[in-house]
Amino acid sequence: MQLKWGIIGTGRICQDFCLALLTCDPHEHVIVAVSSRDKRKADNFVKEFGLENHVRTYGTQEELFQDPNVDIAYIGTIEHVHRDLCIKALTHNKHVLCEKPLAMNADEVQQIIDTARKTNKFMMEAMWSRFFPIYNYLRDAIKQIGTVTFVESTYCTSGLISNGCWSILMTIGCYGVQAALLAFNHEEPESVTATGHTREFQGEITDAMASITLLFKNNCMAVLNFLGENIGTINSLTIHGTE
Repeated sequence: MQLKWGIIGTGRICQDFCLALLTCDPHEHVIVAVSSRDKRKADNFVKEFGLENHVRTYGTQEELFQDPNVDIAYIGTIEHVHRDLCIKALTHNKHVLCEKPLAMNADEVQQIIDTARKTNKFMMEAMWSRFFPIYNYLRDAIKQIGTVTFVESTYCTSGLISNGCWSILMTIGCYGVQAALLAFNHEEPESVTATGHTREFQGEITDAMASITLLFKNNCMAVLNFLGENIGTINSLTIHGTE
């Protein structure tokens, strides 16, 4: 069965997604529509990939949601509009694949889940790292070290502040959290604490560095560090077990 995709957004992440989708069997996955708040950007987007002859472009998301030819919407916009776009897509009977982070907080995520269940549509957060081949190895390796007791990770991405990212935690925080939850078999932590520092950027206060501590039962712990400034730190993930 051919799945017909509508892409919401034309930024870099949508470009990467389009490149990946075009490597799939066209009998299984095909792009049929692209929307942007500026239709000219949508037009340029499809031309860049040579799709202008068979992909419709729209200047609003609503028009794409109303397109009966779209089966599933890929949402690659900025995170603070994810909830509204997901709910609109679902209520227009579209399946949804939405970029991480799925929403701004747990309440918004629950609203999306409730809508997906009500409309009986597929809804997924696009957490790409879970599909890396190394994660197949990681899942097997975790089983070989006994009971996981401690997880430590550091994620450093230079340029986030200078590029206008307003929140280091909203941008890369999910990577450390999802890795820790995978290590602890998706057990819910008993407590969560965070420390960090902020800085001013273009008149706005943004978090630039943070450390999150997750405490699990039996005195197990995860310490997750996030840096949005280049200080020469190497990205790393370490998982300790009883064996």
